[in-house]
Amino acid sequence: MKIGIVFGLLSAGLFGASTPFAKLLLGTIDPWMMAGLLHLGAGAGLAVIQLSRAHSACQRRKRRCGAPTCHGSRW
Repeated sequence: MKIGIVFGLLSAGLFGASTPFAKLLLGTIDPWMMAGLLHLGAGAGLAVIQLSRAHSACQRRKRRCGAPTCHGSRW
């Protein structure tokens, strides 16, 4: 299965799971704040994925060329 399909299904599932929790909080939180929190969570999740992908790519380069560091990267 293509990775894009997996990510699409995963994002749809997470969006569906967040809706009941958002409805519970809407009574106490302003809708604009709720939207901001949902976008902040999405950004944090994407940041974690991006950092893990960069780290694994660096590890592959280190194994391939045998360098002790990863070409100036912090990993």
